[in-house]
Amino acid sequence: MKNNTIKKGTEIEIFIDSLAYGGNGISKYEGIVIFTKNVIPGQTVKVKVVKNRKTYLEAIPLEIIKESKYKIEEKCSHFNDCGGCKIQDLEYEEQISQKFNQTKEALKHIGKIKVNSINEIIKSPKIFEYRNKMEFSFSNSRWLISSEKNYADEKSKKFALGLHPPKRFDKIVDIDYCHIQTKLANEILIVIKKESLNLKLEPYDIINHKGFLRNVIIKHPRFSNQIMVNIVTAYKNHDALLPIVEKVQKISPNIKSIINTINSGKSDSSYGMPKKLLYGENFIIEKLGMYEFEISADSFFQTNSFQALNLYEYIRDEALLSGKETIYDFFCGTGTISLFLSENAKKVLGFEIVESAIIDAKKNAIRNNIKNADFFCGDLSKMLIDYDHIIKNNPCDVLILDPPRAGIHPKTLKEIININPKKIIYVSCNPTTQARDVRELINSDYIMGAIQPIDMFPHTHHIECVITLDKK
Repeated sequence: MKNNTIKKGTEIEIFIDSLAYGGNGISKYEGIVIFTKNVIPGQTVKVKVVKNRKTYLEAIPLEIIKESKYKIEEKCSHFNDCGGCKIQDLEYEEQISQKFNQTKEALKHIGKIKVNSINEIIKSPKIFEYRNKMEFSFSNSRWLISSEKNYADEKSKKFALGLHPPKRFDKIVDIDYCHIQTKLANEILIVIKKESLNLKLEPYDIINHKGFLRNVIIKHPRFSNQIMVNIVTAYKNHDALLPIVEKVQKISPNIKSIINTINSGKSDSSYGMPKKLLYGENFIIEKLGMYEFEISADSFFQTNSFQALNLYEYIRDEALLSGKETIYDFFCGTGTISLFLSENAKKVLGFEIVESAIIDAKKNAIRNNIKNADFFCGDLSKMLIDYDHIIKNNPCDVLILDPPRAGIHPKTLKEIININPKKIIYVSCNPTTQARDVRELINSDYIMGAIQPIDMFPHTHHIECVITLDKK
């Protein structure tokens, strides 16, 4: 390995070869790997070294010497300030190519797995207006974009409703229009912002933990076309929100639910906090194939409905079900995958640590008149203790894994190996932790089968991947 002698502060010219998982550009200079922010493959860039590590460098771009052939004009006016769509200025076909390579490299270098072939990525049928959920934050500390710095008065500096700039928890970019959510969701966002200003409602101060308005969460499932609006406040004052509710509910008959969540804590998460229904129902419905799913304010649901359907259909086909199998679904959430597979299985058992998700899963089973699915709440690292009698009486044929981004806890991996499923289908939104976990399963006598990447999140560095493993 080459010694790193390049000093911090050095300015050099480099060519961006590819993108690493996470979105940073990868280059080599005198044999040393350099990771550079805010660049795309094919660019020749003058950069400044900002961090000197033992085996690599980190840099920031100073000047584009030669532009990439993959460069396109970004659609969003907030692109340079918002922390969301980092590669919106990269041709979609090249985004797909980079994500394919990231999946392959993670398995090769992190998992130390020999990969013979990877299926072509299933592309998103829509690359804009694809998200069915967006969460925006109020703030009394606005991040001023370049066009605002000369005219923003003190009043406008103290109000924003939008998204965080990269690595700034204390600032919010005021968003006029987000291209990855629907037009109707944007209309709702604008009305809430306008009415909040007219009513002089105080945005939240994340530093001093003062103020009233904290977040707006808009859910707009694409197949049902129903909408939920969740206004998160720091304390209870429903009367203050009623003028906003009145305006929002008139925007469209598709708005079926308006909820106020009270988050009085310091954490920015509103999950599990007290809720008050202000209009409509406590849930909305999304349809995937022949199934309907209730989505409540706290429910997790795949944020790209179009790709969720493609994902679940792929899992069903990959499971090769004959109707005689018992399926376990770990990290089952609200039971979407479990119920989608139920028609072709003998029995489906879903397991999840979040109690509210299990409640929703059971409701969804009833809604779809599914009799062969059951759901259990518990710690997946203690399966053989908590559910020993269920496991002994229902040997697992197919195990579905869809863990959080951090991957599978080592204790849960041991439980999986002891349960000894004949087939494992591992769904992940993080190729690095998936590669790590798959390595452990291969070491426990599983054989790698098909690898199927799915682009759930165009214009971002995120990539979903499904890996099938069969017991030797």
